[in-house]
Amino acid sequence: MTSNRLKLNADMTQIIWIGTRQQLKKVMDADTVLNGHCIAPSPTVTCLWVNIDPELTFASHTKRVAARCFYKLRQLWTIRHSLSADNARMLVHALVSTLVDYCNSILY
Repeated sequence: MTSNRLKLNADMTQIIWIGTRQQLKKVMDADTVLNGHCIAPSPTVTCLWVNIDPELTFASHTKRVAARCFYKLRQLWTIRHSLSADNARMLVHALVSTLVDYCNSILY
């Protein structure tokens, strides 16, 4: 990393062990040392707004997307009287459907 003039940001770096439940039981919860920095394994990591859990079930990602969609719908609810049906449909598609469709191929 130093040859490419890159520096590790230990505060932003996340590490996760991925495997089956049986495999994860065998792995110790010890910290990993990388370039002199101690990094503890996380229960979930985030990469490009996708939450990845150790068993790749994407349960935390699905819960987070649902919460974000509900938040957007609550925002639209406050201005519903000012919108026509077509405009409301367009906003739901723009704000909510895009959240559901983002990185959907990973879930598939």
